[in-house]
Amino acid sequence: MPEYIENKRYIGIRHRVKRTTKGESRPTQVAIDRGDGDILTLELATEQDELDFILGVHPTKWKECRKSKVPKETWKDHIIPTKKRGVVKIPASYEGLQDGDDVLMILGGSGNMLAYAISKIRTDEEGIGLGEDRNVRMLRTPPHVLKQARVLQDSDDKDLDPARLIQIYKENGSLFYEVGPKERRHILVQTLYREKTDAMRARIACEQRLCQRSIGETFKMLDTSGVTSIDDGLKRLKANDTTLTALKKEEARISRELEKALEQHSVYMKIFKPIEGVGPSIAARIISTVPDIDLFESSAKLKAFFGVHVLGDGRQVRKRSGAKCNWNPSARQGLFLLADQFVKRKDSVWGIKLLENKEVLRLKYPEKSDVTENWLPMSQVLLPEKGPRFIARFDRAGNHSAEGSEYVRVSRDFTPLEGEREMYTVHDNVLSVLSVDNLVKKGFKNRYSKGHIHKMAIWKTLNQFVEWLFDEWKKVDQSTVVSEHEEAA
Repeated sequence: MPEYIENKRYIGIRHRVKRTTKGESRPTQVAIDRGDGDILTLELATEQDELDFILGVHPTKWKECRKSKVPKETWKDHIIPTKKRGVVKIPASYEGLQDGDDVLMILGGSGNMLAYAISKIRTDEEGIGLGEDRNVRMLRTPPHVLKQARVLQDSDDKDLDPARLIQIYKENGSLFYEVGPKERRHILVQTLYREKTDAMRARIACEQRLCQRSIGETFKMLDTSGVTSIDDGLKRLKANDTTLTALKKEEARISRELEKALEQHSVYMKIFKPIEGVGPSIAARIISTVPDIDLFESSAKLKAFFGVHVLGDGRQVRKRSGAKCNWNPSARQGLFLLADQFVKRKDSVWGIKLLENKEVLRLKYPEKSDVTENWLPMSQVLLPEKGPRFIARFDRAGNHSAEGSEYVRVSRDFTPLEGEREMYTVHDNVLSVLSVDNLVKKGFKNRYSKGHIHKMAIWKTLNQFVEWLFDEWKKVDQSTVVSEHEEAA
């Protein structure tokens, strides 16, 4: 378990995307505790600065030098021209990772590849060949730990986060997790899946451009070309377009790399691959959306992340006007694709569970309701002064109608929900309504179609799947860590 050691260097990093869409600068912020009580702060304005910091040669001070006197070991990127003839600027001092450093970052976010690179600087692993042996540990903590520290310090200044990470580590090092081979494999899958998605979008955009070009050329050359099929023209353009060919090759290459990375990922091999109907695409989408399973304290947290949790009143979550959708849309889409495989493979383990859930729901919500209904004359219905002037009205024959109807239907055993008695009441078979909208939503919806049952069974099955996934993922992670420690020993 990581713990704080006196007189040792600790480096807190707050990684940021270097420029916003508006062109504003957002450098990566670094705080270095040298063990002497003073904290040095740095800003890494570009990705090259980050690379220099990893390599231990990030310039912190500059000096002027004659161009003919520049030392041979000076990197060409560190030679800056000046307005003086024959004079350049070169680094006077450097800062960067050193042997024995502990680097602290939060889990997830835009800094995954930076954490990936730093975690490889180990003398007992593959290393990155920098000409010297350095033993650097990459430690990460969940974002909620840093958020809680801001609350305790009564400060929302995120510029203090690098130093704040060092302080958190001093107080409780057990809140940090070391990034090892397991975490690097996960980061690699995340990166390759994002690259595959980008390549796929670029290929689709190219195909759409070719489609529009084919339509334009077909109509423009109608009198001279003799072409009578837009599809034939599109096929010809696709076959001869070098850009589309290159994009297809790039997408295929990334797909192969992603499959190779998944074959080394224990969660894919032990959990997803044995599931019938789950291939690399669906598995990669679900795996890549989860930054780290240790971020989730319980299966309920993971279900909320995937958007398959149930609200307090028993309703399944969905997009509603004015409501905040706080789940991960890509993760939820991955589960939807997974559910489609459950539907198609009825004999699989999860396909059978889906059918079982359907049967339970059919018994609970029969298609034909036996609820006795009471038809009340409109003269006995008290409508509100404001709002819609008609609700579910019917004529004498029982046909649904609008204005001019004589009857309204309500279940004889209909009773108001708890806490909503002031909205509508039933007394002596006379319905008094204070909220028409609530009556329509709660009073008349007493039947479920086959479509309702199908959707409800799917989301219930996915809810069960995420519960199972949480337990299995935790077990696989623990066994992987134990085996890696045994191999290292």
